[in-house]
Amino acid sequence: MQLRLGPPALGLVVAGLVVFAGCGDIDGTQEPFAGTVRYQDLQGRFELRLLVPPWVPIPPVTGDVTIFVVMPDTITMNSKESDARYSLDVSTVGGDAASALKAAAVGPPAWDASHAQPVRTTSGATGVEASWQEGPTAFHREVFLGTASAGTFHLHFTGKKPIAGDEMINQMILSFTPRVAVTPIGTSP
Repeated sequence: MQLRLGPPALGLVVAGLVVFAGCGDIDGTQEPFAGTVRYQDLQGRFELRLLVPPWVPIPPVTGDVTIFVVMPDTITMNSKESDARYSLDVSTVGGDAASALKAAAVGPPAWDASHAQPVRTTSGATGVEASWQEGPTAFHREVFLGTASAGTFHLHFTGKKPIAGDEMINQMILSFTPRVAVTPIGTSP
């Protein structure tokens, strides 16, 4: 049974998008990511720029992972993150970016990190990224970014089509700014 968003739920989504959309910059001479909205993590750990809509941020209720999604055309009672056209999970990880990528690549499922590329954001955070395909409509882009003062973050992008080199995702990565020191889940401070 498919269920389309009714007026109350749709109203909440639209109201949330209006709030975020009102914050976007459109002056390309003042902001390197013109037309995007600055998302600031509720815990103060990071910020990044994204297009709202189509991206919808879902802040963590508990724990560490912040999720961003581009909603599917229809939502069912059993909809889940994997139904989204695109998704981004942002979490903290231990170690430096290259070590974190190497550890994550062993899976499951294992993925090809042999084509990993260095990344440097406009904020100066550095790291490494790799893209891989899990299935016919399951594409991933894994980015590990960090600074000495803020630790390392894992940006796990998933899409229904190839996302390596995707410009929308590129700007989200390039705008990522770690803000405060973090302790990854499962580790002690």
